[in-house]
Amino acid sequence: MGGGAGALPRPRLLPFGAPRGDRALPDGDDESSEALSLAGPLPFYETRFSQLYVGTNGIISTQDFPRETQYVDDDFPTDFPAIAPFLADIDTSGGRGKIYYREDDSREVLDQAARLIWAGFPDAADFVPRHAFVATWENVGAYEEVTRNSEPSTQSAKRQWGKSWVPILALTWKLAGEPGASPSHASRGSSAHTGAVGQRNTFQVVLAYTDSEAYAVFLYPDDGLQFFGTRPKESYNVNLELPARVGFSRGDFQKREGPYYSATSTEQSVKNLYQ
Repeated sequence: MGGGAGALPRPRLLPFGAPRGDRALPDGDDESSEALSLAGPLPFYETRFSQLYVGTNGIISTQDFPRETQYVDDDFPTDFPAIAPFLADIDTSGGRGKIYYREDDSREVLDQAARLIWAGFPDAADFVPRHAFVATWENVGAYEEVTRNSEPSTQSAKRQWGKSWVPILALTWKLAGEPGASPSHASRGSSAHTGAVGQRNTFQVVLAYTDSEAYAVFLYPDDGLQFFGTRPKESYNVNLELPARVGFSRGDFQKREGPYYSATSTEQSVKNLYQ
C-alpha cells in the first residue's frame, strides 16, 4: 500500500447529481445505500471487493454498516472496511443536503480521475483506471439535537481562494506491498466552523481502479467544509466535540485492529487540511 498527495491546479468536482444518473440516499440521520454491485472488483489492501455501500455519515464501505453508535463516534481503525472522506454524525433530514453516488466507467470520468491522480501522485503517471466510483455529499448538515441548550463553538479560519473547486487531500492504496509514506495534504483555504448549527459541508470521493491497483481521491470545494466535527448523541457527552475522521481502514471482523490510515485525530488536524 502506498500513499501520497499534491496540490492540483484548479480542478473541479466531478459532475454529479440526477443529470449524471446518480442514485441518491434517502434523507435521514443514519441512512445507507443498498449494495451496489461493481462492474469490476475493487482492490483494497489484500482483498478484492465486488460491491460498495454509501452511508450518510461521510463514509463508504464494502459491507453494510453497523448501527451508527458502533462506529460514528470512534477513532480508526474501524472493525469493518471503511473509506471516509469526512466521517462524522451527518444528518440530511428535512432537506438539509443530498448524497449522490454512482459507478461511472465513461471515458470522460476515467480521464478526469486519472488527471487528478497523476497530479497528486507523480509516480502513478502510467496508471490508467478501468473503473470509477463517485460519491458526493452536497450541502449536508451535522446532526442537531433540538433539545440541546449549548451551542457548538464557531471558531473560524478563513483564506480567500476565489470560487474554484479545490481538492486538498488525496489518499491511495495498492493491492500488495508494504505501506508507503503517509499521505500529505495540499494547502488550501476555507471558511470553516466546528459543528456550527446551520453550517453545511460539501465533499466528494472518487475511487479509480484497475484489477490490481486502486486510488481514492478526496475532494473538497473552496468553502466546502463549514464545520469540522460533530457532538456525540449521548447526553453525558453533550459538551464533547469529536473531530471528523478522514482516512481509510481495512477493518477486521474479529478485533479492532488491522491496516488503516487516519489523516485526522483532532479538530486542529482537520483544520490543517486547509491551513
